[in-house]
Amino acid sequence: KFFELPLSVWDDMHNVGLRSHYVASYYAAPLLLASARLEAAKKSPWRPFLCMTSSFGAVSYLFTTAYGVGKAASDRLVRDLQVELSPQGIDCLSVWPGLVLTEKIEELFKTNRSRIDRITGGQDPQRVGESPLLTGRVIAKLAENPVLRQPKAGLVTPDGLTGRVCIVAEAAKDLRLSDGGPAGSVGEALYGPLRTPAP
Repeated sequence: KFFELPLSVWDDMHNVGLRSHYVASYYAAPLLLASARLEAAKKSPWRPFLCMTSSFGAVSYLFTTAYGVGKAASDRLVRDLQVELSPQGIDCLSVWPGLVLTEKIEELFKTNRSRIDRITGGQDPQRVGESPLLTGRVIAKLAENPVLRQPKAGLVTPDGLTGRVCIVAEAAKDLRLSDGGPAGSVGEALYGPLRTPAP
């Protein structure tokens, strides 16, 4: 419960996540605006892309109250940045990875299985989890091709993705991306063989 945790949990969640997103966006904005002007001068359809990671915790309870409030605020930050930056040629997006099989999650699987079971609904994390590679692959594909972010792309939502939330596993399926790594790669050694994204 929130009242059983130190008040520093609030600061930890909002300084590391939300404030970091804001600060990074603040310093990236001049670079993105310069890139957008350059692309517009070349009559290029490519648009710079500002992307933040968030979580399902923005809309449903996950971990702590401070965590959920921070994720909801990150999603709102993306929507408001889209309002300010889109007319100047920059797209903004919040991505929601699923259960990412990080070293911390692997440790929790061994030491605090009940906590992982609350997140996965008791399902095997290896079946429903995803590697950090998958989020990177989705963001890279969307950054490469701005048409995929627009309403006519039909990706994940008919209204387009800009200023919204993109669920990594759903986008990966629509984009025909794989999780894991090719045979013999570091990706395979760390995150398993190439496979379809988790359900």
